[in-house]
Amino acid sequence: MEEKVREGARRRRAPLRVAASDLELAISAPVGTGSIWRDRVRESLARVHVALEQHVGDTEGPEGLYGELQNDAPRLSNLVRLLTEEHTVLKNEIDGALAALEDLSDEFGTEEAEPARESVLAVLGRISRHRQKGADLIWRAYSVDIGGE
Repeated sequence: MEEKVREGARRRRAPLRVAASDLELAISAPVGTGSIWRDRVRESLARVHVALEQHVGDTEGPEGLYGELQNDAPRLSNLVRLLTEEHTVLKNEIDGALAALEDLSDEFGTEEAEPARESVLAVLGRISRHRQKGADLIWRAYSVDIGGE
């Protein structure tokens, strides 16, 4: 059982981890490249949005992790509820960051890009915390270390 849980969790977590890593690379590039920077960040953020949708389906869907946890560890149902609510917050933050990027004109500088950059960095921070909470939840439910995946 432990190996099945560990592998399933790794599989479910990988796309969001990869997309967030790509977004981190994009956002850390110099803003001085202007629209190239904006377009790369926007494309990376859009991939995070898709990965989050997949994550939500994998966790909240009929065959999802959260349903398994409700059956296997009902004592953790409040933590499952909090993680589910966090999905909505993440979606809203991603939408806000995309809007901030769209608001940038083609001729923007570092100062003008700062609000968009901060929005994206907030998304990355929330994803990181969400992933850690998910790992902690699995640990508490199954006492299984899924590692840094």
